[in-house]
Amino acid sequence: MSTKERYNRRLAKLRNERETWVTHWKDINEYVVPRRGRFLVSDRNKGDKRNDKIIDSEATQAVNILVSGLMSGVTSPARKWFRLVTPDPDMREFGPVKEWLHLVEKVMYDVFTASNLYKVLPYIYEEMALYGTAAMIHLDDFEDVSKFRVFTTGEYMIAQNHKYQADTIYRELEQTVEQLVGSYGYDRCSGFVQRAYDKGDLDLWIETVHLIEPNPDADPDSPFNTDMAYRTVCYEKASDGPDEYLDKSGFPHFPVYVPRWHLMPPDVYGRSPGMD
Repeated sequence: MSTKERYNRRLAKLRNERETWVTHWKDINEYVVPRRGRFLVSDRNKGDKRNDKIIDSEATQAVNILVSGLMSGVTSPARKWFRLVTPDPDMREFGPVKEWLHLVEKVMYDVFTASNLYKVLPYIYEEMALYGTAAMIHLDDFEDVSKFRVFTTGEYMIAQNHKYQADTIYRELEQTVEQLVGSYGYDRCSGFVQRAYDKGDLDLWIETVHLIEPNPDADPDSPFNTDMAYRTVCYEKASDGPDEYLDKSGFPHFPVYVPRWHLMPPDVYGRSPGMD
């Protein structure tokens, strides 16, 4: 079995594991927030009217109030909402340490303000309140230092470790030929994508798989990012070669935040007020 076959096999298992939740999530969509969630890979650019089943908008309004309350009460961009300290109470009172913590704290606030964090956090709170589970990836950015992106319910599958902490995410998504060539380079794309690009079929949609999971072959002494604690892989689902990849890289830590509103182990996905 090739490495890609193993990825596809785990993808299928994680999709199976998630299946019992999807029906409930779809109900929440239809009756509360028809524009959230993405349950089909091809579910994109659909501007049709979707709120026909909402007779009473009280639940939708309640979610909006909850999200606003969490945003202003927990992570308000207008005030300080976290403080850095040391585990050792004596050390945190030491002058140079206090000065260093204050400086790092200020840099973090500046980075968060310059990034898109405060724009995406409301979506995290909304997904948690509705579906019980949310997912946001934190990536380095050459212009703004940090960049955040929210994955909506239905477009990803997760797994967790023995501590019930999410440490794996698999995503199925479609990207255009132009996006693939622009993101990964012409040479890394399959022959099919290259031919489509040469013909000018830039808006042709290609199904891809993106995953981040613990790397069993991690080597902390290696200088290569493919040997980091977590591996990230992206490939075309229908690519010809068994080991053709758009991207293979790594992270020193799991870059995806997966908060669950209420987790009842050994469940992987959380429960929520939206379900109630």
